[in-house]
Amino acid sequence: MEIIKKGIQTLFVLFALFIMESGCRKNDNSNVNRITTPADFEGFITRTDMGSSNSVIYAESHADKLVSRYVIEVTGNTLYFRQDGEKFTPVSAGELTTTDQVKVWFAKPVKGDRPKRGTAEQVVIVTFTGNDH
Repeated sequence: MEIIKKGIQTLFVLFALFIMESGCRKNDNSNVNRITTPADFEGFITRTDMGSSNSVIYAESHADKLVSRYVIEVTGNTLYFRQDGEKFTPVSAGELTTTDQVKVWFAKPVKGDRPKRGTAEQVVIVTFTGNDH
């Protein structure tokens, strides 16, 4: 009977330690699955307006002599990563800066034409290292 009692006490202590350790883990999106399909938009940030609500990225791309401008809403559900070669690291919206090269996946089809407007599901900041640029 004493062995059963000690076993129950040990299980209780282990369970309590597990609960405490789980509560102390860092809450980030490192375990969130990154979207791996081709991006809907690739370009660079011309301006950011990161308010407490309705945060917006202004971006554009240049192809030949054509310029495409986008107004991209970012929400609390938007995923952010930094890509360095083949490595992807979770980042926060606060790391987005003017002139960053970005890839954007939209949550739903973009609207409008000049500028195009959409809500980002994922934003990847592309970092160029070495001779990649």
